[in-house]
Amino acid sequence: MSNVGLFLFRPHETSSTESLAGSESLEVPEGEWEIEEIVDFEWDNSGGRYQMKWKDWDAEFNTWEFRSNLLHCDEELLRFYRKRKEEARAALENSKYVELPTKKLVSDVPPDPRPFDVRVQEFYDVSGRLAEEDILNEFQQQTLKCLHAKPRWRLGKVNKFIEDAVDGKLSDDEVKALKNELLLIEVDTKRKSLLTEIKKWENHINMITGGRPKITIENEVDTSGPPIEFEFVNENVFANDVSIPTDSPLGCDCETDRTSCFGRKSKCCAMKSGYQFAYTKCRRVKLSQGNPIYECNSKCSCGPECLNRVVQDGKSDHKLCIFRTSNGRGWGLKTLKVETRSIEWCCLLVYSDLILQTIFGYLFLILQLIKRGTFVTLYVGEVIQSDEAERRGKDYDEAGCTYLFDLDFIDQDNYPYSVDSTKYGNVARFINHSCSPNLGVYAVYVDCINPNLPKLAMFAVRDIRRNEELTFDYDLQLSESKSQSEEEHEKEKVEKETPARKNTKCFCGALV
Repeated sequence: MSNVGLFLFRPHETSSTESLAGSESLEVPEGEWEIEEIVDFEWDNSGGRYQMKWKDWDAEFNTWEFRSNLLHCDEELLRFYRKRKEEARAALENSKYVELPTKKLVSDVPPDPRPFDVRVQEFYDVSGRLAEEDILNEFQQQTLKCLHAKPRWRLGKVNKFIEDAVDGKLSDDEVKALKNELLLIEVDTKRKSLLTEIKKWENHINMITGGRPKITIENEVDTSGPPIEFEFVNENVFANDVSIPTDSPLGCDCETDRTSCFGRKSKCCAMKSGYQFAYTKCRRVKLSQGNPIYECNSKCSCGPECLNRVVQDGKSDHKLCIFRTSNGRGWGLKTLKVETRSIEWCCLLVYSDLILQTIFGYLFLILQLIKRGTFVTLYVGEVIQSDEAERRGKDYDEAGCTYLFDLDFIDQDNYPYSVDSTKYGNVARFINHSCSPNLGVYAVYVDCINPNLPKLAMFAVRDIRRNEELTFDYDLQLSESKSQSEEEHEKEKVEKETPARKNTKCFCGALV
């Protein structure tokens, strides 16, 4: 035969014992047998089986085999399917029925052996493809639970309708019903594929962050997968023409205990640099935006638990979620849980009593907040010179999307560097704009104290609830330092503030 079919013999699993009865005295060869001919097919409760004639074996040794046992013989199976289908069609057209002992008028036609997507494409070639817009609309309208709650056709019915549609046997209404079912199958397939892509991306990100922060990813809105040509990083990547000094000229000689630098503020790094100590005993920033933060560095004698080492490598115990927004703002970032260790400590409370249950519930709710002044994340990306940022900015403006952050804390008009998180970045890349943000951006200096090359640290400017989206103001830059009381006063009288804005198109919906 022109097509070589091979068969992996599994007599103890699926082969017919009746058909093998005559071969008990014959040594059964190991490995694969070659098909000479597919003789017959019959449906049964297991889905159907084929009668096989083996090359160099007499017909008395023919066996009935399930499809799963037949390997490397797709062409032979397709040839037999088409032959049996044509025989059935001819018999029906000529009305030459031969009643068999089983009361069947024509021989069984086996299932189409081709992959499902090949058969669906054949149907589309005849009746037209589904519109991508229809697939997207259905995807957006259906959550996973709703999708599975809808009545669905059995696969056998779908296969039969596809076959009949290709043969021109379906009415217009039946073709429409089939397309509706294929639409659900298409959406289901895309969703499963999307979930696989997202899970892979999520695992990759958490491998890079080491679980600090712990990141989950959600998309129940559309079919968008992970960003193309984007590399998740923990730290800034510097362009070839940008050099960063990492040898700080300053360092404190405080003790190694946690509170030493806090107790010796006047002799610690911030004061040596001419600025205020930035943090409270709870490691929350107390300075208003616009004030730089000078943390302890590699030259300091204090330990890693020092209260003046908050930002450093950007790690945190927050649980954050990159999610797809439903109002056209692309990806966003929200908080899930925070300070896991504190919550675990809280769970050690014995709350058999109603009062203790109430206390536990209140404490658990409080611990779900990101408290005002808490460090959330760094904004990292590729550090480039301003002329390159200007060139890229024009391209990004044409594309309608930009991730450029100008390092203009010293001079808003003349700044030498920008951070671009288009190709390199961390979770901060996905934080959206709001005119009423819950995050503020601070310039932080650790080993590099070049005033034009700070770390960009994001702190909570108010308490942030669990599942609340994290946002910051893309446009507002305060060039002058303000005390906490002055900043609060300005919130009550926004009209007195004159920020420099960059014409960001706003979709935040904030009431300002």
